[in-house]
Amino acid sequence: MISAGTASDRRADMTIENLNRMVKLYGKPAQTDEETLEGRPLTRYGDEYRGLRSIADFSSKKHPYVDYLPLGMGFILFSGPNDCGKSSVAQKLASEVLLGTTSGIWNGEPHGVLFILSEEDPGIVKNAMKALGVSDFVMQQLLFTYVSSESERQEDSDYDTVQLPDDTEWLRETCADHDIRLVVFDALADCMESAKLSDRGDVSRVIKPLNKWAQEDDVLLIGIHHNNKGNEGNAKAAVSGSTAFTDKARVVVSFDVDEESERRVMQLVKCKGRSDNPAYEYQFCSRMVQTDDGKSESVGIIQKFNNTDLTIDQLRRNRGQPTSQASEDRRRTTEEVLDWLTDYLAEGPAPFSEIRKAAQQQEGFSQSQLRNAKDRSDGRIATRKDEDNHQRGAASLWYLAD
Repeated sequence: MISAGTASDRRADMTIENLNRMVKLYGKPAQTDEETLEGRPLTRYGDEYRGLRSIADFSSKKHPYVDYLPLGMGFILFSGPNDCGKSSVAQKLASEVLLGTTSGIWNGEPHGVLFILSEEDPGIVKNAMKALGVSDFVMQQLLFTYVSSESERQEDSDYDTVQLPDDTEWLRETCADHDIRLVVFDALADCMESAKLSDRGDVSRVIKPLNKWAQEDDVLLIGIHHNNKGNEGNAKAAVSGSTAFTDKARVVVSFDVDEESERRVMQLVKCKGRSDNPAYEYQFCSRMVQTDDGKSESVGIIQKFNNTDLTIDQLRRNRGQPTSQASEDRRRTTEEVLDWLTDYLAEGPAPFSEIRKAAQQQEGFSQSQLRNAKDRSDGRIATRKDEDNHQRGAASLWYLAD
């Protein structure tokens, strides 16, 4: 309601005077949405056209939520140390998207899910989905992974990783064709073989088109990423690689775990448009599933989430130091895994899928132990692109560095 009085009259007169001045400077305002959108023509500059456009032309909206994540805001980064449960949390969300049981805007509406895998085996994801209550029928219809092959026959293909940003547009079109609304890049770094992870420009060129895709198509795009080797700094500073990972991602979810108390916390340490940074404590449980070879296997899954006042930075500050015996046991295990990796790779480079299977069969080592040993190898074990495989998204190879 406009208040009467001398002061309000002066403000009204000033508004009219300013509007008249704007008309003189810029001409008569457009009267229709069509005229407003046409605006002034852009100027050609090299291979593109450039110019200015009124912000009033662009639509504004309130972002709905899918569980704890905003939809259509942009790329989402999941980052934390090894063995904290990042992939398991993504799998929990995926199962709810597949079943239509998420809270928020997708409740009651099942959607497709795509896992782009470089270190996890699709069979592991399949077992996790079974443990989370997703049937084979639902998986057949809605759960996918990226594959490549030298022929068009699906039965000849194997799971593979994509190359970002080159494959982003192809992924976007393919996901739209299959109603895929959640995409999980696990691990994100392996989808960036041509990028230098410490280079701000390289990382920005990967994340920028992902932001655009997520915003325009209202999808959830999640990249699983690791913290730096020492897990040093606050929640965002501990993220491995360039600061562009956290600067350019629109949502950053940080994970950490206190190994002594076994408290696991995840927190939205960055979320555009939110002044709070909600944190959640999550717990694991084990569930038996029947594997395709007729055997039973115990699968660890996320059991429940609880809101918590404990932030990631508080957890990191308050984390109890492990006992000397526990620390020594972990050190010995890492050395054993590293020794086995060194011997295995002495015969030549190998993809992680092959290494993981051999390590499990020969020594019972887990993929988390393998990745942890690689991270603590001081560069002795490295990864590179397979130069003999020219297919798009060829998996990287682990090798012994000189």
